[in-house]
Amino acid sequence: RWVLLRMKQRVVPAPPFAHWQLGWQWIWGLIAGIILLYVGQWMDIESISAVGRNVTMGFTLLYTVQGIAIIWHFFVKRKLPKFVAVIVIILVYMTPPLNLLIPIAGVLDTWLDFRNLAAQ
Repeated sequence: RWVLLRMKQRVVPAPPFAHWQLGWQWIWGLIAGIILLYVGQWMDIESISAVGRNVTMGFTLLYTVQGIAIIWHFFVKRKLPKFVAVIVIILVYMTPPLNLLIPIAGVLDTWLDFRNLAAQ
């Protein structure tokens, strides 16, 4: 973005982080990673399992960012201070049973649209 602006190119403004969302097609990468992981373990081929593990972790990271965007959206919507949102996100992320909910929320937002972004 900075490079394009420096080159005097027209740059479309980025949406606010609270509206950040992966397209529904991205779920296929996560599904493919999980399938590769299990096929590699089932066939006892470590290289396939390792590829599946890495692909799954990459897509889990993306859906974690989307889950954090969902949490951020609800804090912005209720006009709560940003530092409170940051503290809550850090605490949820560092609490073992709760940290699984962040990427799960990101995946579910693909279909359930918790933030009603499709209506906007």
